[in-house]
Order: sequence, then structure tokens, then C-alpha cells
Amino acid sequence: SSLHRQSNNTTKAPTAAEGRNEQLRAQLSLLTKEYNSLSKEQRENTERGKELQIQTRAISDELKENERVVGDNRRNVGNYQSALDGLGAALDRVIPGFSGIVKGAADSNTGFGKLIGSSGNLSGVAGKLGKALGGPLVAALVALVTAGVQAAKAIADITREFDPLNRQVNQLTGAQGESLNDLTAQVKGLADTFGQDFNEVLRAANTTANAFGISIDEALEQIGEGFLNGADASGEYLSVLQEYPAQLASVGLSLEEANALILTQTQEGIFSDKGIDAIKEAGIRLRELTPATREALDGIGIVSEEVEKGLREGSVELFDVIQQVGGRLGELEANSPEVGAAISGIFGGAGEDAGLDYLRLLGDIDGDLSDVTRASEEFVERQR
Repeated sequence: SSLHRQSNNTTKAPTAAEGRNEQLRAQLSLLTKEYNSLSKEQRENTERGKELQIQTRAISDELKENERVVGDNRRNVGNYQSALDGLGAALDRVIPGFSGIVKGAADSNTGFGKLIGSSGNLSGVAGKLGKALGGPLVAALVALVTAGVQAAKAIADITREFDPLNRQVNQLTGAQGESLNDLTAQVKGLADTFGQDFNEVLRAANTTANAFGISIDEALEQIGEGFLNGADASGEYLSVLQEYPAQLASVGLSLEEANALILTQTQEGIFSDKGIDAIKEAGIRLRELTPATREALDGIGIVSEEVEKGLREGSVELFDVIQQVGGRLGELEANSPEVGAAISGIFGGAGEDAGLDYLRLLGDIDGDLSDVTRASEEFVERQR
């Protein structure tokens, strides 16, 4: 009988070990029975009524946590309001103003607004759906809500990962808003795909974009093409792009043409920056046209005065002259004094390190990356 059960509960409460679920259930039963015996007026307007509300809630919460730990979730069955409130709170962290959107929908004359009613929150939806749809459908709703909370948590985790990356991109490029998110994702995607450091990719893209006068998006696209075609075979690709873009641009190259040179360098087994450094040195010497450089040009049949005039009038680029030199070197005997003087006087020590074969190849490069790649198109497409 109920009197017998109450007697048992009265006995159990003081004798059960403190904090054990058995004792908490017994206490909750006694307090609930007392609370139910009060009138509505007593529940709402007396100290005892308020005290019973606080005590039953505290014990119920403690029981739920204890039972959750041991895998007993029966006490939470039907607690759809908490689940939905959790979703709202989680989404608020990753979609600022989500609750406001829900409130706006509640204030509207739409079916959703009417369903929520005056409560203006997801808890109201839970209660009304529970009555309207019944247990099975609401159980499905709660499963969906649980998945939503997990998705929101995943988004929050991604946001936490991207926040410091966004700050780095913003500090270096000044990008903001949606373009900042897109740019961060591009850099991270490229870095992760090719196993590179995020900051190294970011610095290389920013440096090349500034040097070649292109957008950082275009720079990232070209850098990706370089990786796809094997420009990083030496492991020096990003270092070269960080150190030499201004010099490569100054001799009249585009980033695509610079990529072709870097790839040619690695294909020739020059696993350092010597090939690109030779281009830089040639650009400096041809711009200055010192007596030694003039003599070297004249020695291989390129008239230094015509070179000077073309550069001054802008009819030729420095790299055009470098290619002329490379072409002439390919026509002359490798061991001739003229070839030795040209390498030393035009390309300097970096040219000697890069080697004659590489300098001769410069005469054949037309700047199209597809013409110098040795990777199959099928492989590159699969990589892309």
C-alpha cells in the first residue's frame, strides 16, 4: 500500500549510505509526496513550498548525474526541453544571435511562430511537439537534436582551430570577414594537402603576391600548381618563393614563369637555390652592365650596346637577355674561354654552381609550366 511504501521510504532514507542513489530516490519520493499534498497557493506563496521546489530539483539533478555515470538514462526520457535548450545554447556559440532568430520566428505569423507561441524559445516547441506528435516522433526529434548538438560542437571545435589561423592571416594580409575565412581555408588546405607548415605557405603566398602584383588567391593557385608539378622535389620551393620573388619579378618574369624556372632547376638535380640565385645575379649584372659584363656579352656574340639600348627603351626585359645568353651558351664549346667568361661575368658564382647545362636550358624555357613538367597529365589531375 502507499502507506507501507511511505513507511519503507522513511526507514530507508536515514539508513542508506550518504549520497547513494537509493537514499536520494527515497528522499525525492518523500519530498515529492509532501509537495504534492500542498495547494497551489501553498506551493507558490509559502516558504515551505519554495523550499520543497529547490530541494526536489537539487536531488533530481544529482540523481540524473549519478545515473548518467552508470548508463541509466531513464530519468531523462521525455526531457526534450533540456535537449532542445542545449541545442539552442550550442548553436548560439557558433551562430551568434540564433536564439534571436528563433524569437523572431516565434513573433511571426508563420506556422512555426504559431507552434512556438508566446514562449519564443525551443523549449516551447518541445512541449507542444510532445503533445502533438506523441512519443515515437518526439524521440526521433530528440535524436535529431542530439546530432545537431554534436554538429554544433564540431563546428565550435573547427572555429577554435581557425581563430588563431585567422589572426595570423589578418595580421599579414589585412583580410577581414568572409574573405578572411576563405583565405585561411585556402592556405590551410594547401598546407595540409602537401604536408607544409601553414605559416610557410602563408608567407610565400603573401610575398609572391606583393612581388608579382597579383592577388593572394592567384598566388596560392600558382603555388598549388608548382607543388602539383614537382617544384618542391628539392624541399626548397617555399624558401625560394619567400626569398627571390622580388628579384624574379624584376627581371620581367610572371609567377608562372618563375614556377617553370624552379621546376627546371629541380629537374636538373639542383637541390638548392643556386639556379634561381643565378637568375638573380644575372639580373643585377645586366642592369648595371659593368665593363666585365659588357665584355662577357660581346665575347659570346651579343652586342652589349644593343642590350643597353633595349633595356633603356623597354623593348626587351632582363630575362629576354638572359635567355639570349643561355641560347648562345648552347651553341658554343663548353670549354671555350668565352663560355667561361660569360658564366663568370653574367651569372657570377651562383651560375658556376648551377652549372652550364642549367644555364643552356634557360634559352629554351618559354615560361609555360606545362612545357617543362615531366609529370604525366593523369598524375597531376589525380593530385589536383
